[in-house]
Amino acid sequence: MAAVLAGDPAARFLGGTAADDAVSSFVHVADAAEAAVRALAWPSGAYNVVDDEPAPGHAWLPVLAEALGAPARSGGGRPGPGAP
Repeated sequence: MAAVLAGDPAARFLGGTAADDAVSSFVHVADAAEAAVRALAWPSGAYNVVDDEPAPGHAWLPVLAEALGAPARSGGGRPGPGAP
């Protein structure tokens, strides 16, 4: 993520990096692991495991960028997949 925020074109990230109103859902690895274990007892099918408080980019991205010592791009960050 540090390389993406620093503008490295070779860095890979599937989301956008603009500090805007677009929301992101985060899930802790321990919660994902717990859901995977619980899913062993669920009927087969697809499940979406995410948090219950999606956060807009303008709330989390500047904090992460500051912690990494990288610039936060307000509204004009690197677009996510499928963006023009």
